[in-house]
Amino acid sequence: MRYTALYTALLFTSTLAWSHPLLNDREESSFVIGTRTARNLDRLNLDAETFKADFLETLKETTGEACSFTLVRNWTNKIERYPEFRGNKEQMLQATRHLGIVDDVVLRSLLQAHWVQKDINTRLDDTLAPAPEELSVEMKRFKEFSDKRKRGKCLSENYKELMSAFRQTDKNFTVSKLKPLIVEASRANLITDLAKEELDEAIKDSIGTWEYTLAEYVQKKNFLRTQHPIPRSEERSEFVTKEAGNTKLSHRQKLFAQYSSIQISLMGNVIKKLKTRLESPRIDILIYDDQDTVIESFTLDPMERFRFAIRILRKEMKILSTNNYFQGRQPQYTDLMAAAFEMGIVTAVELDQVAKLEEIWNPTRTFWDKASVWVRLFGSTLSIVIPPPFGFVPTLAIVAIEIFNRDQPQDDQHSLF
Repeated sequence: MRYTALYTALLFTSTLAWSHPLLNDREESSFVIGTRTARNLDRLNLDAETFKADFLETLKETTGEACSFTLVRNWTNKIERYPEFRGNKEQMLQATRHLGIVDDVVLRSLLQAHWVQKDINTRLDDTLAPAPEELSVEMKRFKEFSDKRKRGKCLSENYKELMSAFRQTDKNFTVSKLKPLIVEASRANLITDLAKEELDEAIKDSIGTWEYTLAEYVQKKNFLRTQHPIPRSEERSEFVTKEAGNTKLSHRQKLFAQYSSIQISLMGNVIKKLKTRLESPRIDILIYDDQDTVIESFTLDPMERFRFAIRILRKEMKILSTNNYFQGRQPQYTDLMAAAFEMGIVTAVELDQVAKLEEIWNPTRTFWDKASVWVRLFGSTLSIVIPPPFGFVPTLAIVAIEIFNRDQPQDDQHSLF
């Protein structure tokens, strides 16, 4: 854990030389900011370049691990430069996303930190008296928490480490057990008044249930950008900012909230292989004898190549769930598509054109209900029955129909697939 934090901190500071890891390089419109808020921000007529320059300056001043609490404090300390935000730090944070400086994943983390910090009295005593030599294990943990906060340890990371320490000895340790221990530590002067209030607010705002911290996001994003450089960094997608089911998260937020960087890489590679198979001009099935000699071969026709690619995709999606990194969890097709875009495997145009066919993503509709959308847009049932070489974008849509299909018509009796 210590080395992971150090690695994240080094990435965070070194990346500032050419860009910053919080820069929005994937999202078009915002899922977090509502239409009314967006209109209100438009009326302010902010100078986007000046605003961005001030934010970048704040990032350069913010050293150490990526921490939403530190960044919110340092950024909103410059609120006096913008009279239109006076008394409204939340709107200042929203404007940072509205102007395209940060993405929704970052904004969500900043807003969560702001909602915790706004009720903390920062003028409270932050000094700690010398502790007795003999302390219980529980009380030592609180003193360590207070010491770490004094040294600038991020509240969200510090809180998670505190809860993790208690759960090492009590797997069923909950917030209800933490509260009386905080009071005991405070009475014993083993935690500062400020740290106590921070812990109280952390519990009140359920920090322990947050899907990710800013440091975790920076670590994941830097890993992906290093391993899979984006060829078109100016691209932005609408699809990844749409809600993913009923999660109250966008597809991209869900991607970083629920999957590790390794998992995202594995999911994106599945779509990469799918794309290669779909664009292949020829697929053969070879039959060998016991002397390892080809005795028969079958060349698949276009429809069979398509069906073959779909079946392999289904198999690989199933294999993902058995991978040690996924531990039985089955990623959805939309998760794979979001991962592929994050890695630059599919373009924003490809992804958003497919996403416009909203009926395709609805698993409750029948195959022919979904197919009718395709017919309406592309002209004939031939596009459904025998996909011609019309490109990767329409094929992705048909793949979506196939993946979600539960009442698929029987294949032609003369077709291998």
